[in-house]
Amino acid sequence: MPRLLNTLAIAGGVAALGITGAAPALADVERRATCSVDSYLEVDADYEYGFIELDVEVETPTAGQDWRLVVRKDGKRVYSNTRTARKDYDDRYADVDWEVVERNKRGTRERYVITATNQETQERCRLSTRL
Repeated sequence: MPRLLNTLAIAGGVAALGITGAAPALADVERRATCSVDSYLEVDADYEYGFIELDVEVETPTAGQDWRLVVRKDGKRVYSNTRTARKDYDDRYADVDWEVVERNKRGTRERYVITATNQETQERCRLSTRL
């Protein structure tokens, strides 16, 4: 019986230290910014296994317009893409979605500047944050 208790104590200690074979995800982060006219920008950041996944969404009153997203990490452009705003039949706003996946060193916080620009009206959304 004492041998079983020692084994359980060691197993509990290993679990308490976080030595489990798979690293858990860090806390998720949500950020929001208003844009220069009537739209808004929302960014959800999920950390997992050495990567950060940014789910970026622009909500805008007008469907059918192209939006360009540029993501910079510590001053360097890491993503650029243009998408068209789409509206579901019952939504008040149209939305544009992007998913950006970037390497992230564990324990570091890097400066991200996320800019979305309406290619027709030049409305601009900008978010600068450490993630």
